[in-house]
Amino acid sequence: MNKIKIAGFILGALLLAACTPGSRPATKPAGPSLPVSAVTGSVTYLVRSALPPTAVIEVVLQDVSKMDAPAETISSQRIEANGKQVPFPYELSYDPAQIDPRMTYAVSARITEGNELLFISDTVNPVLTRGAPLTGVDILVVAMSR
Repeated sequence: MNKIKIAGFILGALLLAACTPGSRPATKPAGPSLPVSAVTGSVTYLVRSALPPTAVIEVVLQDVSKMDAPAETISSQRIEANGKQVPFPYELSYDPAQIDPRMTYAVSARITEGNELLFISDTVNPVLTRGAPLTGVDILVVAMSR
């Protein structure tokens, strides 16, 4: 019986030591941790109509610096509507080491159902550099004519 009490005491002490601040983890992380930041906001539209439940919202963060070349995608997020309605919050994670303060970055969004484009952003929404915001970046999408 004493051996059980001693083993329980030792186990409790080990668990307590593992939980104390400043203690080192028992195992090494799977690799170096990268610093990650995020651009956040929401996607919305002003038309008074409901989205189909199968609609998909796609939001992208892109380097839009080059005028004669396609924008380079830094991050993207796919959100399934599942019957929910606007606004749809988004969070686009990125590695700050990939951001060049001399370049211009923007977020854009589109809403589709299957292969049909329902809504798309038609204005530039700058982020990250040149005083542009990181949070609260709301993207207004406009309806496509049918």
